[in-house]
Amino acid sequence: MSKKHREQTTAEFLSYLDTELLIGLSDREKSTTFTELTAKLDKEFEETRAQRQRLLYHKKKIAALAETLHADNEDLSTMGSKRIRADAFTYAADANTTLYEGGLSATWTPSGSNVFKGTFSFDGAAGFNNAENKSWFPLKYTPPAGEEDFSEYKGFEFTSKVLSVAGSSSMYGGVMVFTEKLKSEHRIDEDSNKSHFRNPGNQYFRKKGTDFAPCQDLINYAGEDEDLIFAIRPAYRLYAKLVNKMEDGSDRTVSDIQLLDAPKACTHLTLTQIQAIDPDGQKWAPTKTRWRFVWDNVSDPKDNTDRKYIGKNEEVLLGAAAPRRYVNKRSYVQVADPLANGQVNSQGAVGYDKLCPRDNVQSLEIDPFMRTNVWISGDEQIEIEISDVKLFK
Repeated sequence: MSKKHREQTTAEFLSYLDTELLIGLSDREKSTTFTELTAKLDKEFEETRAQRQRLLYHKKKIAALAETLHADNEDLSTMGSKRIRADAFTYAADANTTLYEGGLSATWTPSGSNVFKGTFSFDGAAGFNNAENKSWFPLKYTPPAGEEDFSEYKGFEFTSKVLSVAGSSSMYGGVMVFTEKLKSEHRIDEDSNKSHFRNPGNQYFRKKGTDFAPCQDLINYAGEDEDLIFAIRPAYRLYAKLVNKMEDGSDRTVSDIQLLDAPKACTHLTLTQIQAIDPDGQKWAPTKTRWRFVWDNVSDPKDNTDRKYIGKNEEVLLGAAAPRRYVNKRSYVQVADPLANGQVNSQGAVGYDKLCPRDNVQSLEIDPFMRTNVWISGDEQIEIEISDVKLFK
């Protein structure tokens, strides 16, 4: 017999008994053979059970590894996600709404080579369409008829990259939480050397260290990386919004995500030129940031008592005193009151630990905000790349 008994069908096992094992045996010999065969079958059974246990362990291990992989790699595609093409987003100024008048020759251009990527371009020299010299520039996705119900989706995600490509760049600062999810395009600076390109956050501040503030404090920080917050210059700030039509027919902003600070890479200036504008400015490598948001039960970043903020002058703020910023998909700045009930958390904020209605979505927005000599100078040109927008389950 070449097969294991566990591999035999019932017919094969009976044929084995009748035609091979028991032929010519006396009753006493058959009794002994049955005892030996039972022991052999018991052994195979135990081997099979051990194999099943190992397989179950392997299966659980793979499931755990897969869950960790997807939790720690926001760039990976999510099961059940819906990707939104760049040409499904539109930008239009609104002359009848205060601070939505636009200007700056703002244009949204979908990529010709990647249908899920586009570039939002702004020209500071063109000026704003209002006297305040500031405006929102809402990049808006309106779901097609019949696809307004987002209830099956837990949240959304997108990638951004902010470049200053011409002019005297504004060096306004921002605040970042340490993250390993940045992708920086390191290369030798043609006008000088590698040190002119900084990685804003992960390898640069936390891993390499430098001889100037605030890096000494960051390197000595002993807490969890995601609790570490620090100032960067220059930066740019994005916002995002979800608007849902309620049962009473009103449109309610159910998610208003703010203060998404990212490094602004000045591709046309040397470090010397940057620091002539602002001594604290840095020449960041062009950097992609992946933003991911779960809409329901957002956690207030200020509820984390372990947070440590290091300012550009090495000032230190701890816990709830540290500024709110994006931490991860479940903890970020959310200022809308999704239930419109006025209920506040321990920090006096209405946007957290609530469900987000999204059964009749009117628009999903990614909103740059521009203000003269804050986020853009009077002659600066900025390009904001938005890519790989997804709704995920």
